[in-house]
Amino acid sequence: MSMNGIIRLEKDAIEPSAQMSGSAQHEKEKGIYRHDYGNTHGYRAYIKFKGQEYQKIFSDKGDSQAALKKARHWRKLKLRTLQASEGGDNPLKKSYRNNKSGIIGVCRSGNNWQAAWVEKGTPRNRKFSVEAHGEAESFRLACRARAEAEQRLYGEVMQSALQAYV
Repeated sequence: MSMNGIIRLEKDAIEPSAQMSGSAQHEKEKGIYRHDYGNTHGYRAYIKFKGQEYQKIFSDKGDSQAALKKARHWRKLKLRTLQASEGGDNPLKKSYRNNKSGIIGVCRSGNNWQAAWVEKGTPRNRKFSVEAHGEAESFRLACRARAEAEQRLYGEVMQSALQAYV
């Protein structure tokens, strides 16, 4: 008990589940971070686009899930706005003339259908053999791999042509 009559609880007296911060409960997600500094608690949405940084903090105010939802929504809208801008250079807007699949990030490579994407600055790809799976199945597997990558990177499948593969 303190001098002014207020009872102070020790950290160890609180149940371990109550001590777990929102960051421990929240899976890692690109551009969404738990913010617990001083008296500020909530989620920080962050985007670095063409060397410019954009961020916004969404306070918990007692509802951690609502703050997380707002942070995700803000980041998604901000990213779409930036990518749609004149100098946006959105990789999902580019469809090259030689694209035979009709889906960005899915192409025929030799005797394989390949799904390709960039994750944390590193080019990634998965190949599916036509000999092993057949033409239609290898294309379907490549589309599914690309859809899963978009889901992981952007929180949703961005290309409408890939919606059926999730």
